[in-house]
Amino acid sequence: AEKFIFLEYFIITSGKMYDQLMAALFAKAEAGVEVRMMVDAGGSMTTMPKDFFKICADHNIRCVPFNPLSASLYRFISFRDHRKMTIVDSNVAVAGGINIGDEYINEIEVHGHWKDMALRIEGDAVYSMTAMFLNMWEYVTKEQTELMDYRGTKERPQSNEFVMPFCDGPMNVREPIENTYMNIFANAKRYIYITTPYLILDTDLTNCILLAARSGVDVRIITPGIPDQKIVYATTRSFYGTLLAEGVRIYEYTPGFLHGKVLVTDDTVAIVGSINMDYRSLTWNYEYGTWIHNSQTVMEIKEDLSGIIEVSREVLYSDWKKSSFMKKVGQAILRITAPLM
Repeated sequence: AEKFIFLEYFIITSGKMYDQLMAALFAKAEAGVEVRMMVDAGGSMTTMPKDFFKICADHNIRCVPFNPLSASLYRFISFRDHRKMTIVDSNVAVAGGINIGDEYINEIEVHGHWKDMALRIEGDAVYSMTAMFLNMWEYVTKEQTELMDYRGTKERPQSNEFVMPFCDGPMNVREPIENTYMNIFANAKRYIYITTPYLILDTDLTNCILLAARSGVDVRIITPGIPDQKIVYATTRSFYGTLLAEGVRIYEYTPGFLHGKVLVTDDTVAIVGSINMDYRSLTWNYEYGTWIHNSQTVMEIKEDLSGIIEVSREVLYSDWKKSSFMKKVGQAILRITAPLM
């Protein structure tokens, strides 16, 4: 980093990862690099280190909370900044599902082995992420920043790869994230592989997935084998029956908790980001994803997901049908309440 570092995270927790990151940021800020951080006040409410904002200020780091607790409890609960990204000089960025906490790097074990995914992005695409960050910063602080002052400083070789960061939020009536997923499902020809920690689908997404499966597309969804939230895990499983009955294959990651939010299809397109396949991500949260086309990275992502499938247990429809009547009633109730998750 020579000019600036921008960080935007849902969760920040004390530990080895935090200590090493902050030490690097302190050194860069002292050297004159502009450092800004934005932390979701709800996601980090119980994990944020003591006097975090004061520590940042003391080291010349500008840090602001996103949507702190206020008189509007509905606003506080509903609208969260779920993005996880670090941007350096508009030249390089790291973004995906990884928050700042030792479980994300398996320094500690909380739900078995923690499997997560992120991308390192270089080139012109990073400037789009800089614009996303500064847009959110302006929303929170009411400050205006001249975007042109934060363009990338390094020339990158031209290629045929297409890398498009995109974002969404509760005020975007065009719903780009959900529409992007539905477009991909509708155009898939051979396969769709998805990883998500939470599978709580609305009717439109469900129908698109089922139509793909009915068309002969190999649709595979991988969820955690060990839950982080039992009620959400039970709700995720309540969606299995509808999908399994139509030929969708579902796997649970046996070694532990699968937190990655990834989609890959037909060896041509992949998405990596902060987006869960649930109501909260698709409707209420501020989210981020990177759409990748015509890149070797797509094949690397497919290889990663294939490796996950190899160590996961497949959920069979014949086994699901053997569930007790009361369990199925409970799952039906959970599906009714799913939009509140």
